Amino acid sequence: MTSPMAAVGRAGECYVTMKLLKWEYSVIQCDSGHPFDLLVYKKDSSIKRIQVKSTSTETARNDGRTSAYMFCTTKGSTNKSLYTEEEVDVFAFFAADIERVVFYSTILQHKKRVKRQVFFQQNARDELEKILGF
Repeated sequence: MTSPMAAVGRAGECYVTMKLLKWEYSVIQCDSGHPFDLLVYKKDSSIKRIQVKSTSTETARNDGRTSAYMFCTTKGSTNKSLYTEEEVDVFAFFAADIERVVFYSTILQHKKRVKRQVFFQQNARDELEKILGF
């Protein structure tokens, strides 16, 4: 049986794959064991690696600051380490409750906080193409 957390992660990978296919990218979903979840490319372009991170809800703040979606941007279950530019080209952050995705280039911190409005302000397709250089 799949855990709820794993189901949200898989839903994020499927959602991002659906968006990429809609935007006319070719997509390969990768098995576990790779530092990335998806390989993507467009006609006559190089292959890029996308790591999808998913969360089901916003995280409330105790200090009065705006709540936001929190994404763990490390790999490994016990010895957490950051992804490198040699492993991942793009992070896709999926918010399951609002069914939205945003894209960022490689993150050099252990957690990424994304405010709700960013999911509605960012043109995900344009941002992805800017990061990938397509």
